[in-house]
Amino acid sequence: MASLIKGQLVVVESVPDTFALLARKILEPISKSREVVLALSGGPTARLCYDRLASMEISERKINWANIHVIMGDERCVDFSDIDSNAKLVKESLLDKVGPVNAFTPLTCGDRGESVANVIEGAARKNSTLGIDLAHLGLGPDGHSASLFPNSTALFADDSVLTTLNSDPSGNNPHDRVTLTYGGLSRAEKTLITVSGASKADALAQIASGIPLPAANLHSHGLIWIVDQAAASKLPSSIATSVDDLEI
Repeated sequence: MASLIKGQLVVVESVPDTFALLARKILEPISKSREVVLALSGGPTARLCYDRLASMEISERKINWANIHVIMGDERCVDFSDIDSNAKLVKESLLDKVGPVNAFTPLTCGDRGESVANVIEGAARKNSTLGIDLAHLGLGPDGHSASLFPNSTALFADDSVLTTLNSDPSGNNPHDRVTLTYGGLSRAEKTLITVSGASKADALAQIASGIPLPAANLHSHGLIWIVDQAAASKLPSSIATSVDDLEI
């Protein structure tokens, strides 16, 4: 059976290691010459990925962080100091270790993410790019990515709207959210989606079989799925490529 997963998929032993290696490969050359927009996410897998990236960068600096403008791909409507804040996670696991960066623009529910949308639009005009050079996303057991939940209103936002408020109709994911829309995420030149653990195996298999879970409808450019053995356990082995064969 052919896979309907968009983009390239690699099955790896260590998702954080592979994320860090690919992020450096993508960011190193462009960060040497201009300001780069990097969109980050939250969650346990993201923390491991950013810890590993920071560790590599502390050991051997490859990215010019002074040219990196970090934005958030989604956020909970909580205070920046709250344990559930994605911005707090990014700051603790990455920015405090590799900084200073050019700028850090969190998503805020108060302005519906308008500040981040302005960063994307400004970068697109300045650099003649889509606006985001690299985005990092995860996958929830329900098939959501960023804060685009099944049956939620954000799924139907026009592509011209880059950010929006959203919530999970099922109640399984707490807090109101602000998130990049499909249109916002499509502004990424490259997108790394990290998927770790057996709890994600069903969602990933459903996406591969054509079930329209939210992450299946991402139309971002340069999608690369970085998947561990547990998350890939229900996928046909034929759909995976090797890291060495990835088109970056």
